[in-house]
Amino acid sequence: QVQIEARERVEEAMLASEHRYHVLAEAIPQLVWTALPDGTCDYASSQWEKFTGLPAKEATGERWTQLLHPDDRQRVVLAWSQAVASGSAPDFDARIRGRDGSYRWFKVRAVPLRDPAGRVVKWFGTCTDITVLVEAREAFARSQQELEGLVQQRTAEVERLKNKLQEENVYLRQKTRVDFSHDRIVGQSQAIRNVLAHVEQVAPTDSTVLLLGETGTGKELLAESIHELSSRRGHT
Repeated sequence: QVQIEARERVEEAMLASEHRYHVLAEAIPQLVWTALPDGTCDYASSQWEKFTGLPAKEATGERWTQLLHPDDRQRVVLAWSQAVASGSAPDFDARIRGRDGSYRWFKVRAVPLRDPAGRVVKWFGTCTDITVLVEAREAFARSQQELEGLVQQRTAEVERLKNKLQEENVYLRQKTRVDFSHDRIVGQSQAIRNVLAHVEQVAPTDSTVLLLGETGTGKELLAESIHELSSRRGHT
C-alpha cells in the first residue's frame, strides 16, 4: 500500500510538472516541442499551428520534417539524428514553411532530460525566428562583395592610368631627348630628316657608327646627337 501511494504521488508530481511545462510552452513566442528518447516528436505547442497552419498534433512523429525547406531537410534530419545518437544538445539553423507558403529562418535548439543513470528520457526543444538576423547577415555579405568588386575595379583603373602615365612619361622623355639632341642641327629638308631618322635608329644600339662626309658638313653634331640618344650618354 505504501509503494502504491508513493508511485501515485510521483505520477501526480509528474503530471503537475508536465502541466506547468505546457502552460509555459504555450505562453512563449517560440515554437516549442518535445521528443521521445529516440528523437520522435511527441508534442508541439500551439505556436506551431499559428505559424505553419498545421495542427500541432499533426507535427508529431516525423511529419514535422515536411515543413522544412527542401534544401535544408536532409541536413537537418542528419543533424538531429546525430544529436539523438550522441545525446548531445543540437544547435542549427533551418527554414520552416509558414501557413502562407513562405519560409522563415529559425534557430533550432534542444536539451536532453536525463534520469539518474544518465539515460535520455526526454528532449525539450525550441525554434526561434531569426529571419531578420539572417537577412541582415546576407545583406551585409552582398554589400561586402559589391564593395570588394568596386575596389577591384578602381584598383584596375588606377593601375591602367598608372601604366598609361608611365608610357606617356617615357614617350615625353624620349621626345625631349631627341629634340634636345637635334636642337643644334638646323634644317627642314627631306635629306636632313632622313639623316636624323637614321640617327634615332642606330643610337640605341651597340653598333659602331661611321660618319663620312667632308669637313664642315656637321659630322661632329651628328656624333653628339647619337651619343645623347645612346645608353652611353653621361659617359665620356
